[in-house]
Amino acid sequence: MRDERGLRWYAGVPIGTNPLILTDIGTILVLLWGAAMLSVTLLQLILGGSVEGSHVQGAAVFATYLILFVGGAFLVIAFVLLQNRYVVLYRFDDEKAYCESMKKGFRSMAESLHWRPFPVEPPSGPTRSTAKSVLWRDVERVYPMADMRVILLRRGRGTAMRVYCPDRAVYEKALHFIQEKVPQGR
Repeated sequence: MRDERGLRWYAGVPIGTNPLILTDIGTILVLLWGAAMLSVTLLQLILGGSVEGSHVQGAAVFATYLILFVGGAFLVIAFVLLQNRYVVLYRFDDEKAYCESMKKGFRSMAESLHWRPFPVEPPSGPTRSTAKSVLWRDVERVYPMADMRVILLRRGRGTAMRVYCPDRAVYEKALHFIQEKVPQGR
């Protein structure tokens, strides 16, 4: 895990049972419902000249069906297509935190029943992936979430990176490494 250049590990990350991802999806669904309600109501006002109770009710029904469709699509993608998991490679060095997300191949369904990050073997063979880097100097705040074994690297008002750790030992090493790189005042 630790070498002369920094830290490196793989973690399995649940999707549809991950509290952080579910919070994000819930927030998106609420915002989508509000935007759909407002848009349909404003469209009725602009095109029809007035808004009545039945128009608002129709907008609410449309917005509700929209979020049910989007929520259902999330569940199908998370549980059927991705089997509720993906693999993440993390590499920390002196300059940056590197994260590469990869689709996990079809394996045991037991790996699909987690709500926290879990240990996985490195993927065998080439896989499609998405990579992201965050420079340590750009990290403004660090939020450790020990009960979930997740460390949030914050930049501005948003999260620059979520660091998922498969076990307590990796979590402690990663947190110590990050605290060395990011001064406590930030």
